[in-house]
Amino acid sequence: MLLALRRCNMPMETFDSRTAMVPPKIPPRTAAQPGLTTTVDPRQGLRRLTASLLAQLHNRLDLGRATISLQGPQPRVFRHAVDGALYELEGAEALRWNAWLSALPHDAPCLRIASADGARCYALDALSGARRGSLDKAASDALGQLCASQSAGLQALTIPFTSYGQPLGCLCLQRCGRPFHADDLFWVYSVIRHSIPLLERSDLLEQLQRESAAHERERIGRDLHDSAIQPYLGLKYGLEALARQAGTEHPLSPQIAELVQMTIDELATLRDLIGGLRSGSGSAVGDATPLAALERQAKRFEALYGLKVSIRAPDAPRLRAAAAQSLLHMVNEALTNVRRHTGASMVRLQLSATEDGLLLSVGNDRSQADGVPQDFVPRSLSQRAAAMGGSLRLSQRRDWTEVLISLPLLGTLG
Repeated sequence: MLLALRRCNMPMETFDSRTAMVPPKIPPRTAAQPGLTTTVDPRQGLRRLTASLLAQLHNRLDLGRATISLQGPQPRVFRHAVDGALYELEGAEALRWNAWLSALPHDAPCLRIASADGARCYALDALSGARRGSLDKAASDALGQLCASQSAGLQALTIPFTSYGQPLGCLCLQRCGRPFHADDLFWVYSVIRHSIPLLERSDLLEQLQRESAAHERERIGRDLHDSAIQPYLGLKYGLEALARQAGTEHPLSPQIAELVQMTIDELATLRDLIGGLRSGSGSAVGDATPLAALERQAKRFEALYGLKVSIRAPDAPRLRAAAAQSLLHMVNEALTNVRRHTGASMVRLQLSATEDGLLLSVGNDRSQADGVPQDFVPRSLSQRAAAMGGSLRLSQRRDWTEVLISLPLLGTLG
């Protein structure tokens, strides 16, 4: 699908309208995009394609920051920062960004020039680069919000792009020093024209993958309901019948009641898991602090095995649902490892946010009889941490063992 652009041979002014220049000819389609169409495969994913596009714009135009907003079934916003890293804006930040863009003209590039005397904002002609007129106050304020700073000398150029008259997204390019010129705009349009088909195909592939994954999650959820929920229901009904037969005076009645309650709790956990699986969140809890779920897990562990579990999470951050579910799985596995491989009488869990992400500490007291070698590393826990982009470290002292799991900020915190 080609970008709706027109070529012309009319002269183009620089954006500050102080000089005139003849634009360079648009190179052939195969050469206008130096590498993106030949080295990037849509199957590599929208994020990687966007990173390649923004890096190319960043290097060619000497940008301070480049941001692209892409419309679609699931709008996404990517930013190439000064340090070369690619970030995806999510949640409220992405909503604010798109709201500011919506206040700008949808059919014209816009330019903001900041100086010691204030900022000037213009709408530009997409064909020549000449000024069409000043922006109104609402659009000027929105363009100012898009800027990384309000310092003098910073210029921001927004370039909306469409396909067959339908809006596809918008670029926001920022730099200090050298002003933007009409040939910059012309070159960016030529790059976008060649990039949009790849971005569209990549976005479509990811959409198909999401739909396929949703169908698979639904199928797995049904299977889990039949294979896991139903047996637990049978166990619950059997225990309740046993409790009725034993009566309240039987010496084992309190223990039977505890088993009934644990079965009810496990059923609730399974239903949460299946509900989250079907919704794609991985948990029915949603974005929340995991402290309450950790406390429930610790109480169940204490009731089942008599192992004292203490939890400390004074600044427990909000986690994305999938990350919270993975964290609970890791905690459960760590507690199981302590029970199976050590003679510990207590476990201490600590959860905290760091500058880089999330830190989970699982420590237990250690006796001389514990047969855990010094170089032991819990393989499954390490794999879970690595799958989230994190790492695991084991620390053993004479009377204490501690597992430290570090998880990255990106993709973990909500």
